[in-house]
Amino acid sequence: MNQSADAGKLLLSADDLANLCSVSRATIWRWLSSGRIPGPTLRQGQVVRWSRTVVEEWIAAGCPEQVEARS
Repeated sequence: MNQSADAGKLLLSADDLANLCSVSRATIWRWLSSGRIPGPTLRQGQVVRWSRTVVEEWIAAGCPEQVEARS
């Protein structure tokens, strides 16, 4: 999927997030395991999605390696 199509999404898949960060999908899962990226907003079965807003805030903050837990 291209970036213009991704721009309208409120929830991002691991593939979308990987494309946005210019890394592989495997890297997204490693970052998640190590706490480097914000946790997903939605987990239902095998469906995992991140909030575009949370991801954009994380990127705007300079992609800090230790993500604070959101309450």
